[in-house]
Amino acid sequence: MQQNALSGKEPFESCYNSLRELCSTAVSGTWTASPYFGDDGMSFYNGGQRDGAMVRDLAILWQITRNKRYADAAIGILEQWTSGESFAGTRINDSTDSGEGGMLAARGIFPFLYGYDLLMADNLPSEALQKRFCQWVEALVPVIKEGARRWKINDYYDRQYFQNHPAAETLGLLAIAVILGDDSLLQYAFDSNENERDLLDLVEGCILMEGDEPYYREPSGYPVHDGEIFDRYRHFQMSGHYKDYVTKPDRGLQYCCLTTTLLVAAAEICRNNGFDLYSWEGEHGESIFKTWKHYARYFSTHDCSGSIYAGEEWFINHNDQASSALWEIAAARYPGEKSFREVLDNNDRTVNCNLHLFGNVVLTHGK
Repeated sequence: MQQNALSGKEPFESCYNSLRELCSTAVSGTWTASPYFGDDGMSFYNGGQRDGAMVRDLAILWQITRNKRYADAAIGILEQWTSGESFAGTRINDSTDSGEGGMLAARGIFPFLYGYDLLMADNLPSEALQKRFCQWVEALVPVIKEGARRWKINDYYDRQYFQNHPAAETLGLLAIAVILGDDSLLQYAFDSNENERDLLDLVEGCILMEGDEPYYREPSGYPVHDGEIFDRYRHFQMSGHYKDYVTKPDRGLQYCCLTTTLLVAAAEICRNNGFDLYSWEGEHGESIFKTWKHYARYFSTHDCSGSIYAGEEWFINHNDQASSALWEIAAARYPGEKSFREVLDNNDRTVNCNLHLFGNVVLTHGK
């Protein structure tokens, strides 16, 4: 990463410059953190995506430059988020019975975990901050588990059995377990009879294979292909899952890529801690490789015609949840796969460089 960022070569130079520009306000003192200690789940999530992402990006710049200003700014944000009388995010299940609290807590805390881990590589946070931070993320474990429990007792809100909510919750528990060094929680998140949505279950359930039954409310006539993601039903507008909630149409690719990104984040954690999830296959051949392989065609050609995602071309690279940047990691983990390289060659890597939860993956994973 250091060599690429400082090489003066594209797409790395543009990404490095844009990341420095993004973080410049945080080191100059013109940007302020906005920690949220209330009970609204979406406010906690949005705060985590804003301030947690800044911690992560500052920590990435610290690792590239070794300029202490970046690390100090990141630590300052962590101190503000851990300074409340109560821990941020611990009340978000109180204001809703929808079950979204677990997902919002997990995705909201993840960028903080990422940035903290990069800072701890050099043991930069004070002992007091380390203690407070670990207490904070440990306090979010029951919040995430409660969200998962509500999905289960409500039959996954109209049988949405394997999609982004349980994937986010499991990722959150896995990441927290690694930060805390909690082997029991790690086993629970990774592979446990006590958790019917552990990581290995999710790879088998979220990833469809030819002949599998998709979500039961999908219209007929759309065959399932190896590697497709259960969330593909979000192409259609639906109601009835929870009270008066109605899904937005034409979001199939967005939600399929979101769930894939959550599984990939878990795979990256596993890769750094002794288990190669990328080479693991489920009982019927389910694998992250097959998912990347299937969706590469749409992000390489920007043509969804003839598929369940027809008409969703406009959403490709529309945000960091449906980004060709996802294939930066794919190309790094499977360097010999031509279709992954084609996705990167057919998209502007200097612009489409940010991936949900990960940040600028051209810098962190790009080849």
